[in-house]
Amino acid sequence: MSLGFNFYDVFVVVFCIGFSLLCFYPMWYVLLGSITPYTDFSKTAIPVLPPLKPDFSYYGAILKTGVFYNALIISFAKTLFASTVSVLLTATMAYAVSKTYVPGMKAVNWLVVLTMFFSGGLIPTYCSSTRWGC
Repeated sequence: MSLGFNFYDVFVVVFCIGFSLLCFYPMWYVLLGSITPYTDFSKTAIPVLPPLKPDFSYYGAILKTGVFYNALIISFAKTLFASTVSVLLTATMAYAVSKTYVPGMKAVNWLVVLTMFFSGGLIPTYCSSTRWGC
């Protein structure tokens, strides 16, 4: 007779729930810290539940200054600009690499593929793992 599940499934579900709580709690902690008055927040060791009377004065202080709105506009503009430039350059490079009759394109294609295998993030790892220390 089959139960319809095994203990591996139970372990996976428990592990996934535990891991998701482990990832979620720091964000929850920051949210609780932002809506709880400092005197009440410092009294509790590990806050789990939101306060009965949330205090949004921190958000009011941030939104009163123009710094937040300025940072929001700059972030939006940088994201829009960087995404547009990235798509244009990537599409241009993909079109150029797809053409085989262009002189020197085999070398350029080889360099593009090489950089996919060896990213710039490997350089500090290589330097710290050698006995010379770069």
